[in-house]
Amino acid sequence: MSTSQHLDIPDFVIRTQHQLPCTSRPELFHIPEDGRTDRGSIRAEREARAKQLCGQCPIQAACRDWGRSSRESGIWGGETEDERAAAGFRREKLPGEDKPDCGSEAGAKWHRRYGTGRPCEACAVAETEAARRRRNIREAEARTQWPPKLTPVELRVLEQIVRWGRPNNQIAKSLGVKTKSVTTTVYRLRTKLRTDNAGFARAAHELGLLATPDAYRPAA
Repeated sequence: MSTSQHLDIPDFVIRTQHQLPCTSRPELFHIPEDGRTDRGSIRAEREARAKQLCGQCPIQAACRDWGRSSRESGIWGGETEDERAAAGFRREKLPGEDKPDCGSEAGAKWHRRYGTGRPCEACAVAETEAARRRRNIREAEARTQWPPKLTPVELRVLEQIVRWGRPNNQIAKSLGVKTKSVTTTVYRLRTKLRTDNAGFARAAHELGLLATPDAYRPAA
């Protein structure tokens, strides 16, 4: 186990006269800081490469015993944290690191950070519901705010609809974005302006959001 990421260097590591294989790739022995990319096959490959280095180490057994007795995180002596836990040497987690209850948005985030990378069904449903509630709150605020505040992108989309009657796919091409993004922007405009596409020209003119616009021409 590389000691460059661990402040408490074991005595047996200090005393050894051997060049430890793990010092060549210390990053393989701990989960990356963000954790988002260390999932599935990527994590399995990282752990396999770390274990391969451990297999070349003359103090592998001592390193494994240290990892167990100290309840360490990461890979020690070719043994992962999960493998140590299965052997009866589970690490005591730090405050706030314990897994939240399943069926919560926090649980979904935990799955992605510490688990398999994919939330369980209950956590996935809770995460979707939380996102829906936040969206409803934003839409409610948009409906009650008058005059509405439009973003630069919303103003550009509105102008293209009002002045030239362009459909969403043409607007997307001119702005260099996906059509789905424009469709979402149009939906927000309907909510903020409290009208449908046919009322965009009138609403924009009344609010002074645009100079006097040409008559709205619906897209074919």
